[in-house]
Amino acid sequence: MNGPCSHFKVPTRHKSDGVPNADFIIYAAAMPSGTDSRAVWAATCNTLTDLRPYIGAMNFDLKCMTDTAWSVRVAAHEIAHALGFSKDSMVEKSLVKKRERSVRGTHRRMVAGKHVQEKAKAHFGCDSLEGMELEDEDGPREKAILHWKGRHARDELMAPAIGAGYYTALTMVVFADMGYYRVNWRMAEPMSWGHRSGCDFLEKKCNTTDNLAAKYPHMFCDAKDTETLRCTSDRRHVGTCTASIVEDKGSLVDKDVCLVVSNFTKYRLGQRTGRARTKMWIISVGR
Repeated sequence: MNGPCSHFKVPTRHKSDGVPNADFIIYAAAMPSGTDSRAVWAATCNTLTDLRPYIGAMNFDLKCMTDTAWSVRVAAHEIAHALGFSKDSMVEKSLVKKRERSVRGTHRRMVAGKHVQEKAKAHFGCDSLEGMELEDEDGPREKAILHWKGRHARDELMAPAIGAGYYTALTMVVFADMGYYRVNWRMAEPMSWGHRSGCDFLEKKCNTTDNLAAKYPHMFCDAKDTETLRCTSDRRHVGTCTASIVEDKGSLVDKDVCLVVSNFTKYRLGQRTGRARTKMWIISVGR
């Protein structure tokens, strides 16, 4: 195994006899990362002749795993990358393309498999939707690791920053469109973020949308009140209107800021008190 996978020692028996009754093998470690930006990572190490990922590897820096329920979502996110939610796998299956028309000032990358398009249309309530947008912010390394557009899927499992990490049909359908996975749709979790929000939510900038917080109260908030405690969009924490989702942050002209409720607070629903829990940016390493 090459690249990051080369850090793992494969048992001799696995090399000689294989692993019986296994559809996918993942080698896991819990080693210090040395940096929060690489606290957790996963990679596809090998594929079969039909391009289906067969072997993967992942690493957790345990000092960053402070919340069991949240850590389970982080693990699921990374396993999804190793299983094929990656640039290599999606490009090989011709699932990634650029929107034919400009949206919010540019042509955005998206996953546009037939069934992805259907599920995205149903979730957002937008019949003209061409596909599910991918994150295109930050540097080349971050763009090379595919995640859903945070602005459109903030609470989804494959958002760039793990929060609620809901395992919705939007992610499940990607694996369905790859052609070598069968999906148990009964396991799909609902997500209020973006649900039935319509085409305007997807196509218009927050900066140019009148009464944004009133139009989408379950997602955005008003900067006029940064003191009142309110529920986060995933309904798991309370916070204040002091966070934002920023798009086109490198452009003074096109920069768009969408204000959201921050969960950087000691309060968590179901608990009286607790330590602050912040979102951790996690990445995956492509093969």
